[in-house]
Amino acid sequence: MFLYDPKEDQSIDKQTVARVIAHELAHSWFGNLVTLAWWSEVFLNEGFARYFEHKAVNEVFPDWELDKQFVVATLQSALATDDLQSIQALQSEVITPAQIDAKFKADTSYGKGGSILRMVEHFMGSEQFKSGIQKYLMLNQYSNVEPSNLWAALSINVDNTVSNLPQSLANVMENWITKAGYPLITVTKTSNNVIELKQERFLFSGSDTTTKWYVPVTYTTSVDENKFQKTSTQLWMQPDKDAQIQLPEGASWIILNNQQTGFYRVNYDDTLWAEIEKALKSDSFDDIGELNRAQIVDDLFSLAKANKIPYSKALKVIKFISNDVSYYTWFSANRGFNFLLDKIGFESDLGRAIKDDVLQQLEKVYQSVPPSTIDGTNHLYTLKQTLVVALACRLGHPECIEMTKNHFTAYKNQGTKPPKDLRRIVYCGALRYSADNADWDFLWNAFVKSTSLSEGVIFLSGLGCSKDTDILKRYLLKTVTDSEIRRQDRQTVFVSVVNGNPSNFDTALDFLIEHQKEIDAQYGTMRALPSLLDLVASRITDETQLNKLKNLVTNLDAEHKESGNAALEKAEANLKWKKQVERDLQNYYGIPSDDTDSAVTSTVSLIIVTICSVIDVIGF
Repeated sequence: MFLYDPKEDQSIDKQTVARVIAHELAHSWFGNLVTLAWWSEVFLNEGFARYFEHKAVNEVFPDWELDKQFVVATLQSALATDDLQSIQALQSEVITPAQIDAKFKADTSYGKGGSILRMVEHFMGSEQFKSGIQKYLMLNQYSNVEPSNLWAALSINVDNTVSNLPQSLANVMENWITKAGYPLITVTKTSNNVIELKQERFLFSGSDTTTKWYVPVTYTTSVDENKFQKTSTQLWMQPDKDAQIQLPEGASWIILNNQQTGFYRVNYDDTLWAEIEKALKSDSFDDIGELNRAQIVDDLFSLAKANKIPYSKALKVIKFISNDVSYYTWFSANRGFNFLLDKIGFESDLGRAIKDDVLQQLEKVYQSVPPSTIDGTNHLYTLKQTLVVALACRLGHPECIEMTKNHFTAYKNQGTKPPKDLRRIVYCGALRYSADNADWDFLWNAFVKSTSLSEGVIFLSGLGCSKDTDILKRYLLKTVTDSEIRRQDRQTVFVSVVNGNPSNFDTALDFLIEHQKEIDAQYGTMRALPSLLDLVASRITDETQLNKLKNLVTNLDAEHKESGNAALEKAEANLKWKKQVERDLQNYYGIPSDDTDSAVTSTVSLIIVTICSVIDVIGF
């Protein structure tokens, strides 16, 4: 009850509490009994703790499927943050306090570190990995370690009939920890049914064909019986040469990375993508395991984001999710769709077309977890319901909007609170579509009276969803004046305004420009202003907003100049990226581009000029 109140707190809160407890307990071994030699190897503490928090909770609550959640929430998130040129390797030199602090703030140490350990477990085999970790702890107890100590201990238990290592474990793992990034494996089918594999570093922008890895490849073909079950390595890709697979007789498709156990992305040639798309859109689409369907969705969105494939191609394949009700597939899809809409802009013609398309694809999974059916005994059902209903309401699903209004009215008039796992959605949705300022006042008063810290944060998040500019200005102003909002919660208010409604962004940006000094002084952490700069940079969708950010950065204090310039660089890159993908998306959705409009205007003007010239010649 001290950490989790089953009557008030959400299901995800219970899961988070369990994970945090398991994470900190894991540090009894990884961090206390055995600890790192220097801060350059933070992943030896935090990567282990992140991975084992999932493994431990999965043992206690197997129906939560934390082993599967790890893939979509941790591994895929780590892939998304490890695709920049500027990213640091797992093991990289750190000297200053700021560099050390950055190691703990980076998802690399936690998410990528845990994902790499998971990959090692799968290519070694679980029993060998477990025995190796026990030896690592026994041999190094009360000592400081480097990665070489880990590989040495694990090597004692390597069974090459299982792992089939091409080199020593230390050599195999060298680039995974000393080089930033991860591989993109490109899969091509030749005329004689040979599958060719090539690797390069996956980058959001730019290219790197020199950094390569020893990659443990697993795969499934359409004719395999135990599809996607085998996670021990079937083929090792080596840094100095490409690889080949002979496609079995009668196989139409091949999909790499069973259960996404490897830390890499996969792209296929047009022929193979067409076969995979055909399989995904067939009645037996679930022959492809749900983690691999989630992997395909995440890889497609990421390949399109990095301009490796057109968005039109990615969206065409991803349409299979209209029949898919898996939580994991939709977890990945939710992230991809929200990224696209945030960058394109919800209120543009293109943004509205994307929203309508997603709403159509969402209908089946929405009906599988309708907000009218609450099942507090089914943890995964509740997580899926929260994810899907939140997306539906954000996109303007009529039934979802009506649900939020009804629950809010019942709370306001009869004091009946919404179901606890839907409260954040209800409060935000109700205020987003409310024209009555009294609704905002009611929720604010509920926040003021609340004695629950977690409930208070939910109220604050909902209050930022109003469309009323005057209310939002007043709300934001409360964060830099003496008010009922705790200092550590003030950043939540700003974020809620940005996230609550696409139309609120300019209000939030203007507030940041006008009050950046007060924000720096009044928000509860010295990292608040850099964090907010990064947030607004990620949401800028036009040149006017970019110019506002430029003016803001110009007036920043010296200590925040670096963060400001980084935010500006990010915003400029986002606008450049938007221009690169817009034409393809406009063609896909049948929306005339600005260039098309200009061409039509020019053509019409030319016709008019020509007619006028003819009229002038003939004397009219």
